[in-house]
Amino acid sequence: MATHRISIITAFTKPDNNGNTIFEPAAINFGSNDRYNHMLLAFKSQTAKEGIAGKFTVPKNYVGSANLIVVWSTTAVAGDVDWEFNYTAVGGDAAESLDPAADQEAPADAVDTASGTARQRQSVTIALTSGNLAADDEVLFNFFRDAAAAGDTLAATAYLFALLFEYADV
Repeated sequence: MATHRISIITAFTKPDNNGNTIFEPAAINFGSNDRYNHMLLAFKSQTAKEGIAGKFTVPKNYVGSANLIVVWSTTAVAGDVDWEFNYTAVGGDAAESLDPAADQEAPADAVDTASGTARQRQSVTIALTSGNLAADDEVLFNFFRDAAAAGDTLAATAYLFALLFEYADV
């Protein structure tokens, strides 16, 4: 059995409609050396729950141990950020809707503390219910920085570097 991680930020990922979560080149506001000008997702709101929506397909070799890995950073040296992930896994059965009325699961939020060093790589894990997922499921999701939550005290933009689906195979 091996553990795998796949990126779930794809061409189908859509930021919120308010302009508080945007794709932004790292050299604009994050980087100080400006050597690498890749795209980041900037969660700019420090008072509202804002985020992204997307979808991904569960890999064919999936057997369980599902987690979401959030890789993030900030230019701040103090404060906590509150990450939230809600999803519905839709199987190949014709009886399941690709337009669900509610989330299948809203796992516990992950609150992570800024490292004390600006631009430090940070990661936090959100455990998913493995039994909700099966190979070839289409997973529809919303991912948020919940700056309106009492636990989010980060007075700065939170930058998402990667959103990874972690799982075990056979």
